[in-house]
Amino acid sequence: VAAQAVELLPPSKVTLGLPFYGRHLQTGDWKSYEDLMKPEDFPDGPSASLEADEAGGYYYNGPLTIARKVRLAASHGLQGVMVWEAGQDCREAPVWRHGKVAHVQTCPGQGPGAS
Repeated sequence: VAAQAVELLPPSKVTLGLPFYGRHLQTGDWKSYEDLMKPEDFPDGPSASLEADEAGGYYYNGPLTIARKVRLAASHGLQGVMVWEAGQDCREAPVWRHGKVAHVQTCPGQGPGAS
């Protein structure tokens, strides 16, 4: 995709998106990168998360994949990279799915009782 983009646009006008979330391939549900990195998803320890692109059926870009994509952007002379959906790491309000909270509010100073 990066090679095709620079055929259509000047590389200085192109950034490569890095998704900071994971999507379940069977259900289509998503989880934030924050939720995917919880220790219970990596019973073999934190080193597993560095090499993995999957946790609990959710597929995402792990640190090694992100590093490869950054090198790809640089090799094509792109303007840089951008984070896609980083806002999911700090949710201003809970996300409800099927009548229950699927993702809790995580932004400090937001929601009930905030000053």
